Amino acid sequence: MAADSDGKKEVRQHAVDLARLLSQLHPHAPCRQMLTEALNGCTEDKEAVVIAAEVSWACLPGKFTASSFSSAFTAAKIDSFEGAIIARMPKLLEHTASETLGVCRGSQWPRACSYWSSLHSMALRADALGLSRNLLRAALPLLAGGATLCNGCTLHLKALNKPVLSEAVMNDHGEAF
Repeated sequence: MAADSDGKKEVRQHAVDLARLLSQLHPHAPCRQMLTEALNGCTEDKEAVVIAAEVSWACLPGKFTASSFSSAFTAAKIDSFEGAIIARMPKLLEHTASETLGVCRGSQWPRACSYWSSLHSMALRADALGLSRNLLRAALPLLAGGATLCNGCTLHLKALNKPVLSEAVMNDHGEAF
């Protein structure tokens, strides 16, 4: 998103909203518990997003950290287009990747694959809990803002969801990936 734009501010707020929903919607129950504990008392928005991201990696059976990947989009790379470019194609470094990865094993676009598979799992849970609208309200603008770091994904998502995205999210795009 364009620096200091209304669209970027909106997308950031939706990232916070999604981070705070994860304690209810994460598809893995132990992760939901870890997220609840880690986010308890957290009032700073950026910190909540960073905590949710780190816990979501660490709680999985692979016990991932940023150092588990060839490149990771970490808190230090927020607001860095160059950092995002470097982090857009993460590869799992551990020799046990074939044992710890499931549906996205061998994907040619691992970041997008992990987002789509996670969102589908969360959507199922959101439906069961009556939180579907909350998930969509958080996830769609976030993805339209470029979260997958894939220009094709971003353009397609915007085209398909134009009626429900704000004008700022639709128009305040920055450099394309």
